[in-house]
Amino acid sequence: ARVDFEPRSALAVQLASVAMPYPYVWRGASQRIETVEVGGLPLGQRLGRRPRAEHILLAPDDSLIFVSDGLVERLNTRHEPWGFDAVEKAITELGSRGILTPAALCNALLAACDQWADGLEADDDMTVLVVQARDLRRATTPRDAATPMR
Repeated sequence: ARVDFEPRSALAVQLASVAMPYPYVWRGASQRIETVEVGGLPLGQRLGRRPRAEHILLAPDDSLIFVSDGLVERLNTRHEPWGFDAVEKAITELGSRGILTPAALCNALLAACDQWADGLEADDDMTVLVVQARDLRRATTPRDAATPMR
């Protein structure tokens, strides 16, 4: 991802993918989740071909959320994957409850996935990265930032 500051307090984000799960955007003003559908081949495929990029704007209080496939594919004791729908539902529930700082959102998503797995150990990394836009004109100190990874 490439992030640029726009002069009117927004973040311009350019996203490309190498076959990772699509990132999500939590729109703070509307309390809605969006999926950013960024296509791309796995890293190393078709060398010399540039991945397609998507461009989005993040307004203050929007969050860009990346999750690894280990979170989406985490199995429970019935060997069912957590899945994309569960990730989206968890983000929506957490956002609507006001759990929106990067650290809180990362930790709550990982905890929700752990609870769903019901004690079954993860067999892949589970990474969550949250980039939160804020109004730079109001900001005087940085908010907490986190990238939990297991």
